[in-house]
Amino acid sequence: MADEKLASQIVNKILKDPSAQYGLKEFDGIKAEQVLDIFEKEKGKFYLKCLKREKDILVLNEEKNLSKPEEIIRQLWIYKLTKNYGYPMDRIALEKDIRFGHEIDSKAADIIVYRENKETPLIIIETKNPSEKKGLDQLKTYINSEGAPIGVWSNGVEKVVLYRPYPREFQTLREIPRINQTIEDVLSEKLTLDNLQKSYDLVKILKILEELVLAGAGVDSFTEIFKLIYAKLFDEKEARKRSGEVWFRQSKDAQITFDTINKLFQGAAQEWPGIFSSHDKIELSPNHLSICVGKLEDIKLLDSDLEAIDAAFEYLLPDVAKGKKGQYFTPRHAIDMAVKMLNPKDGEYVIDPACGSGGFLIHTMRYVWNNELKHADKQAKTEYAQKYIYGIDFDDKPTKIARAMMLIAGDGKSHILKLNSLSPKEWQGDENEKLLARAELQQRLHKFDDYDKNKQNQDNFKHFNFDILLSNPPFAGEIHENSFLKEYELSKNDKGK
Repeated sequence: MADEKLASQIVNKILKDPSAQYGLKEFDGIKAEQVLDIFEKEKGKFYLKCLKREKDILVLNEEKNLSKPEEIIRQLWIYKLTKNYGYPMDRIALEKDIRFGHEIDSKAADIIVYRENKETPLIIIETKNPSEKKGLDQLKTYINSEGAPIGVWSNGVEKVVLYRPYPREFQTLREIPRINQTIEDVLSEKLTLDNLQKSYDLVKILKILEELVLAGAGVDSFTEIFKLIYAKLFDEKEARKRSGEVWFRQSKDAQITFDTINKLFQGAAQEWPGIFSSHDKIELSPNHLSICVGKLEDIKLLDSDLEAIDAAFEYLLPDVAKGKKGQYFTPRHAIDMAVKMLNPKDGEYVIDPACGSGGFLIHTMRYVWNNELKHADKQAKTEYAQKYIYGIDFDDKPTKIARAMMLIAGDGKSHILKLNSLSPKEWQGDENEKLLARAELQQRLHKFDDYDKNKQNQDNFKHFNFDILLSNPPFAGEIHENSFLKEYELSKNDKGK
């Protein structure tokens, strides 16, 4: 083997320092410098010895500033196939021409794993540069053309495993089968909370789902993904009662998967009322749902990285919808600054009357957790989140986001209310959302010594007792209704008096 230090330097140079920018998560536990034989054959020209073909492959030419990061990914996959999955080298082929009918395409599959007969393709792997995001359509073409049941797209950072239960649409798998497994074995493997990943890029997962299914599914992507997120949150919560076993996962049959996930969603709607109604149901088809579940089943939402989930929710909200209403996610560093300036404490009631996705509330909660409640147990932290944090927003989608974020962070119910905070008179009525909101805000109403003032306040919900108000309200749009404007001193003008 060549010098490991040299190999590490060359690999980092080719991949633009994977530890800092990419992090080859697909190969955790595999050290490229120990696996790959990299050496300088001519000045400034670095080669590696192919693990399969045993020939020298140019991977870096410093003079011409040329590099082949995809070759590094391919070689690491060859190593993983043999060491982790158990496939022998004689069942692995590289750069095999793809045949379309009687014609051979100029493009070649990066890696093909054959069945035991060494003639019929089992797995086709398309390897990419770590910065590459496309190529799933190309992989599907290869799978169809070669008749392989499984295909893998991988850039070393993330992977998508496709399989096609012909003649149905492509589905996704959490993992490729080992040499002694079938697809059915992978689908039937038990999944527990301990198996779930806490570190992931949810935006990338959503982009993959858009390419695979959401863009052509004829549904509101935001709403359907949110249904799945709530179903998954409910499943993770309930899994603690069943020894950690997770039910949010693919099964052998897409209809069974659909029925299971839909039941979890109905459970979530009952557990956390006011988010979805009892009449709501998942609108994705069983096949489309199965694909989405396959990409979401192995990530953990409860107690996970809020920034990753926050970024995904922001991505889901259409830019046009946000811009029309003047809604933009407040930069998180600005939120941190505001929270530190006000220095919230345990026992202080906090409200954001234009909470949007709940940024101020989440950061306030975590600030108190990390300071006054630093040494408190999980129950005390959850009780704080449930009791002292309040948020109001008039828009349905950001309200859903805020509620989900509070559930993920605090693992408990929260006071996130869908109301127009500028117009308490509109809160009257028998709708479930308004009844729930008035019941939750009733306890925070200011109590006057004067009976008439107190009664009026209880009817109008105008004066409250909160210790801290943090908000970045939207500034777009105008209000022209005189009856509305005259309620506020700053809005009064000649027409509004």
